[in-house]
Amino acid sequence: MLKTTKPMKLPVFNEKQIEKQVKKISNFLKVIYPFLNEDDWQDGCIELRPLKRDKNARFIKSFNAWRLMQKDLDSLKEFLQLINGKGFCVYYSVFAFKYDLEVKNSNGKKRRAGMINKENALSTQVLVMDFDDISKADFELEKQKLLDLGIETIDIYSGHGYQSIILLKKKVYDKQVLRKFTTLLIQKGFKVDEAIVDAARVMRLPYTFNCKSLDKNNKYYIENENCVIPVGVACFTEKRYDVVDVFAKINTLTDVIPSNDNQQIMPLIESAVGVESSQKLETKEEILKVQRKVEFADVEIGKKLYPMIPFERLPNAVQKMLLGAMQGIRNNTAYFLLNFFAKTLGYTKVQLKEIMIIWGSRCNPALGADFIKQEVERLYDYKKYPYSSKDMPKLVKEYGYIDIGIYKKESNIIIPNSLFDNYAELPDSAIKIYFTLKLAHTLQKVENYTLEEIERISGLSRSTVIKNIPALVKHKLLSKKNGNNRLGERDIYYLTPFFEKSAGFTLIPLDLANILKEKATNSELKVYLLMRKMVGPLGGTCIASQKHLTKELGKRDQSALSKLTSRMHEKGFIEKVTEKYQNVLHTSYMLTNEIYLNTTNHEINAEQSLITAS
Repeated sequence: MLKTTKPMKLPVFNEKQIEKQVKKISNFLKVIYPFLNEDDWQDGCIELRPLKRDKNARFIKSFNAWRLMQKDLDSLKEFLQLINGKGFCVYYSVFAFKYDLEVKNSNGKKRRAGMINKENALSTQVLVMDFDDISKADFELEKQKLLDLGIETIDIYSGHGYQSIILLKKKVYDKQVLRKFTTLLIQKGFKVDEAIVDAARVMRLPYTFNCKSLDKNNKYYIENENCVIPVGVACFTEKRYDVVDVFAKINTLTDVIPSNDNQQIMPLIESAVGVESSQKLETKEEILKVQRKVEFADVEIGKKLYPMIPFERLPNAVQKMLLGAMQGIRNNTAYFLLNFFAKTLGYTKVQLKEIMIIWGSRCNPALGADFIKQEVERLYDYKKYPYSSKDMPKLVKEYGYIDIGIYKKESNIIIPNSLFDNYAELPDSAIKIYFTLKLAHTLQKVENYTLEEIERISGLSRSTVIKNIPALVKHKLLSKKNGNNRLGERDIYYLTPFFEKSAGFTLIPLDLANILKEKATNSELKVYLLMRKMVGPLGGTCIASQKHLTKELGKRDQSALSKLTSRMHEKGFIEKVTEKYQNVLHTSYMLTNEIYLNTTNHEINAEQSLITAS
């Protein structure tokens, strides 16, 4: 049963009521931003923005937080005390953002720090919907559409409608995800606000008040009355979803927008979710036919065909592509696969030929190995493959929804495989320096570094940094620009921007990279990166022998490596499995795109979700 609230006089909370408000808001925020539960360094912060509605209220800065430990809760309490009884609407940023990223507006003036905008937005773990000026009965019909698809939502009663939230399992770094999501919802007939499209979006914070009735310039203004509406949780869930699954499920619904309507939205749908506006689904048979298209590929066949890749970890649409293409779709499929494995996942030219030769043999009619090799040679070093978003509708129609947003450069650290050419010669601390500089470059776009900055970023001592930099310079991983000592200039270091493209690269997801930086020792980091390179960007099982790993790492003691990998297993970096086969012990190491450390579930009491003045 959905909960609503009634207008009331703007209250002034006492100390006990504010403490209760702090608890409820912090519990809500920890569900919206799971990283707030972690007592670690975070790449992004959140914003709670107070927007004054009463002309007599004074300006108050936004509240920012990177985590919600006790000192942060104390700051939140101070923030709520400042707005207590003052007639503010309060909103939370949908995206976490980079606090220290300097952003300028159109006239060249720096934007205010601590506020979300399109440039500093980083990632989100929610998809949001705004059902404004809607009755409870009409909203229940909208909500039921999602429930029928198996999608539960947190619903916030805003006073004049509802705002719904879908919780996601992983961070999404695609800044266009809200635009894609809202566009898809509108196409499927949901009565959502079409303005929820940008990464700078803020949504109304529960356990505060809708104070629009205090603003003379607002349509909800009520003269000579000091009434506001409590913002409460109408329905709550902790169930989380994969973002791809959400899009795929909603995409199975019938389009309701006529082909001559909403012309600005249709191109966005085509590029975002691959729906062709000219191909509407009108009959039940057509709908069922498309729904059958998104059934899963035969993973067991794929694993046997492609033992060189973790087939089971590929997106379902890519799995289906690899099982073969029919004439008429072969070229589009080939160009997509070439781009996906080479440019997106960083597979080498040799690996790509091996994959595509198998694929060519599965096509109808088949494509010969010599032709495949020529195409890979011709296209591998192209900056852009001969396929575009215009090809996506045809591919989606054939294979189902395709999402490669999690593999985009802004979602990962890109490690050139040239790092591993002389890996045995590189000390563990040198790897830590290189990795942390790569992380800083990806997150903060830092280009040049002094010794002091390298020391700060890597967390290593000055002597350790000075000792290990020469190895990185020697192997052309780091370049040095000598400063003029007479002018007091410092030496400057920068990451070497060029590497052998045909050798490919290794992707490390940003959230995983941050945990490695903070939790892994230098030795553990070096081992993990080597295993990651061996299994590829999708994760998988590393079956290299301890002897081989010891040699590649430049170590001497296999027993020491065994103890090291056991510690990595205990920390959750890898899953180490040792089995006996024909009286010989064999060890394998499972790597995934996620590292689970100290996972905690946080609950909100849905039965006591509304703040009252009593």
